[in-house]
Amino acid sequence: ITINSVYHEEYQEIFEALKSDIFEDINIFYSENSFGKEINSLLLNHFINMKEGSYVLGDILFSSILNNDVNLKVEFKKLILNTLPNEIINTALVFIECGNVVEAAKKLYIHRNTLTYRLDLIKKKTSLDLKRFKDSFSFYALLS
Repeated sequence: ITINSVYHEEYQEIFEALKSDIFEDINIFYSENSFGKEINSLLLNHFINMKEGSYVLGDILFSSILNNDVNLKVEFKKLILNTLPNEIINTALVFIECGNVVEAAKKLYIHRNTLTYRLDLIKKKTSLDLKRFKDSFSFYALLS
């Protein structure tokens, strides 16, 4: 099951409701974006092999990086590089290295609201929330 139009916090509730109603092992993938056909098929192939549960994109990327799934890593890296300007990618990498908005904003010489805006832009364009460990780890592993 793929869910595209609910808030991040709601997908776990949907998962629990479906699981109790149909009494089957199910997987739910939550994504705010639709990616290209190549990425979607790679995600689907990886997602099918995951244990029962609910997942966001960062979870699948995290698992693929740990399992050394080269195809997904290469394709998603291309997607990020084609979707985000270098300035935004650099902002993300500095934020991940610093670990907090205030320190990263100081290091980048930008206002913290600008940094927050850029992180929100990344989330909107890639579905990766860099404030989540698995998402930030995946982003950093792909691009550093």
